[in-house]
Amino acid sequence: MTQLNQLAQLSAERMLNGMIEGIAIGLFAWILLRVTGRRNSSTRFAVWFSALLAIAALPVLSAVSGSAHASSSAITVPGAWALDIFFIWAAIAGVLLLRVGVGLVQLRTLRASCTAIDPATLDPLLQSTLQEFQSVRRVTLCHSDRLQVPTAIGFFRPMVVIPSWALHELSNTELNSILIHELAHLRRFDDWTNLAQQILKALLFFHPAVWWIESHLALEREMACDDAVLALTGNPHGYAQCLVSIAEKTFLRRGLALAHAIVNRMRQTSLRVSRILDANHSSGTRVWKPALYS
Repeated sequence: MTQLNQLAQLSAERMLNGMIEGIAIGLFAWILLRVTGRRNSSTRFAVWFSALLAIAALPVLSAVSGSAHASSSAITVPGAWALDIFFIWAAIAGVLLLRVGVGLVQLRTLRASCTAIDPATLDPLLQSTLQEFQSVRRVTLCHSDRLQVPTAIGFFRPMVVIPSWALHELSNTELNSILIHELAHLRRFDDWTNLAQQILKALLFFHPAVWWIESHLALEREMACDDAVLALTGNPHGYAQCLVSIAEKTFLRRGLALAHAIVNRMRQTSLRVSRILDANHSSGTRVWKPALYS
């Protein structure tokens, strides 16, 4: 029991001291991006994700540094409180990790309900976009009635799922922009980085810097894929109009009863549209066309 108390006290102190160091890391990343000026979203995402990984590594580095470091902690926890703090953290983290697991199961269920689209039936523009990506990751294009927004499902058998309504109500140009955006997620391996992000957020749920960084990551991830669309289409106004159209159609389909649930998505869309239409926005990004790799 004594060893358990010592472990709980050490863990609690590392968590609390890690909050101070983590906030410092988050502020450093923010200052770095402010000082270096305009950067494309891929670069901004890389900086924020590196900051998140650095915060997650703090407990490991603290453990490697040994007991001498622990004795000099800025914040100490009384032994009587440590065990309670440790069990509360374990319970909440366990529930949040379970939610991540449930989400993965739901993705698997969604994958099973999707219907594959024969590439030969697609418009030549869509065929070309899909074919160019196949050398990066083998991907299947599907449609589903269960989704209201286009989605990239990654991991070991990546696919892009288009809502069935979009196939009938959007033009081929708009569908191509959507396809490029979702393929960009898979090319960037956002499926894996997002999974890591969700796991770390569950484990570090108490950390304000983690939540702050997570909000930046979610936005920069989408904007990095927007940059890929702009790099290939060169039509910011057309793409912005496409995003607004999808947001409006999705809002109408979900109904007013769920309006509150999509406020954050609408806010994110407005920020993306503002960035897309910003003439000074740095959107330089590598795309998957072979000619651009040489």
